[in-house]
Amino acid sequence: MRRKLSVCLSLLLVAALLSPVSALCASAASRTPVINIEGEREIEVWKEDGTHYSPTEDAADAVVDEAVKELVPLFLKAMLTNNYDEWSRRALEKLTPIYDEIRPYPDGSLPENTHPYFPPYGYGGATEVQAPGQVNFYYTYDWDFRRSPLDEADDLHHYIELIKEKTGSDRVTLASRCGSTALAAAYIYKYGTEDIEKLIFTCPTLPGVSYADSLLSGNLFVSGSALYNYVSYGDALSSLNEKIGKFVTELLYAMAQNGSIDDANVIISRAYGKIKDSFVAPFLRSYYGICGNYITDVGEHYEDYRDYVFPTQELKTEYASILEKADEYHYNVQEKIEELLTGAKNAGVSVNFIVTYGEPAGYPIGENSAKTGDELMDVTSQSLGATTGNYGETLSDSYIAERTDAGFGKYISPDKQIDASTGLFPDTTWFIKNIRHNFMVYRLHDLIRLIAWTDGMTVETNPAYPQFLTIAGDDYQRLEPAQAVNENDVDSAPAPDMNGVSGFFARIIAFFVGIYVRIAKLFNSLSVG
Repeated sequence: MRRKLSVCLSLLLVAALLSPVSALCASAASRTPVINIEGEREIEVWKEDGTHYSPTEDAADAVVDEAVKELVPLFLKAMLTNNYDEWSRRALEKLTPIYDEIRPYPDGSLPENTHPYFPPYGYGGATEVQAPGQVNFYYTYDWDFRRSPLDEADDLHHYIELIKEKTGSDRVTLASRCGSTALAAAYIYKYGTEDIEKLIFTCPTLPGVSYADSLLSGNLFVSGSALYNYVSYGDALSSLNEKIGKFVTELLYAMAQNGSIDDANVIISRAYGKIKDSFVAPFLRSYYGICGNYITDVGEHYEDYRDYVFPTQELKTEYASILEKADEYHYNVQEKIEELLTGAKNAGVSVNFIVTYGEPAGYPIGENSAKTGDELMDVTSQSLGATTGNYGETLSDSYIAERTDAGFGKYISPDKQIDASTGLFPDTTWFIKNIRHNFMVYRLHDLIRLIAWTDGMTVETNPAYPQFLTIAGDDYQRLEPAQAVNENDVDSAPAPDMNGVSGFFARIIAFFVGIYVRIAKLFNSLSVG
């Protein structure tokens, strides 16, 4: 964007109303540096020759596929004998080695030469940063989700000091997304807001993630309606990887023959109950349940998580260092998040949220899985309080009338699915429809920059970026004001060909795919035992 300074200044007032150009044309000296904290990345093992690989990607998928073939017959045998010890033992032997090279130690330390892939600059261990002109005052910061966000906050503080020294700025803006929002929250808990001008949380997981809370706490809840959403929505949007899609479709069709979609919950819950303690808990303890930032996904069932993943005093003692940090984060950050953020705002920090929606909230386990969300988080959790219903539902006419009469009509979304007024910061919370949690719209960074570099920006400041937005265009990269019906809504247009869900839970659910699909075909219910 090479414009003469005179042209930029002459168009400044007009551009401020039409696009983020004004923010991007601002002089470098007037900008506050933005530190964009990346979301979670795969952990890789780095060899002495400089090459690196991820143990949890393609190789892990192959292990899971092979394990399913061997373990399905064992599971059926276990059903008939009502003894799951052999199955659990073999399942753990087959699957836990996936994480051997990258698993945190019980004291919370990490294996050497393992960390996320990151550019030459940006990681918490960096000792220098690029000059402002090279990055346009928009820095990318990477971190390691295996550590407690409280420990990562120390490295982030060091990085902020480097940025301040390099740019000459007294403060920075922290822009975080997904799991890194826990890191931003941990930072203001430990270091306060003296160095922070603005906080921007995109699709935040601050109160926890419903399906992760469900699995990690041992409180598995399978919603029949959420499963149905996954069938209909998955077919329309190709949102699920092949294994999960096959699981949901075949299981629900099998249940339909039995008369009720909610029978799926009965089958899965009973099967899960047989292996809950002998397999699932120790499997979680082998990796996911001991990674610091993953633990922050547990919300209201945190104490259940402690007793489920660490059922004995010996285990609690062995993993005391991890649990100590987890306790501190949960009780002092997560449970007090509204207090922390309100305190930040009262101290003069601009606190902003970008919420994504238009899909079911997440995997079909967890109490919020049927709600409107973004394939990982529901709207209410992301916004810390905005009102919405289940996926595909609108707010009732009586509710909308009542809120409108009370003066809150402007906060009702054009599609009548969201009431933003009940969120923690309704005037600085934007909602973007038809965007998947793991699908980054490049123009979203324009909105982040605009929020970062516009003084006192609210949802009413710029007509091009009102409170309710939608992704648009054939490439699904444009942001524009949302309408009652939008071109990329599920019912009016096909969705883009995006990558399916991947990562830890995809592999866990994929592992059970082969088991549950075959069980559903062979049995009408789990009557044995």
